[in-house]
Amino acid sequence: MLYVRYPLSTYQVSGLLELFGIKVSPSSVGRWPQRFGESAKKIAGRYTIKFSKVWHVDEKFVPHDREPSKR
Repeated sequence: MLYVRYPLSTYQVSGLLELFGIKVSPSSVGRWPQRFGESAKKIAGRYTIKFSKVWHVDEKFVPHDREPSKR
């Protein structure tokens, strides 16, 4: 997900993983999307992030003109 979702190169991803003790070559990281892409889509579809209709910035309320959610 680091390589596909964020603007990181294969070298940057392999460097990040090495910080956690995982040694993998950048070429392996480049092959992961083709190999595990469909599985990752299925897994990601199960977990959706729910955002609030109220936004807080620096712990202060910021009003906006959106409609409240209908629960």
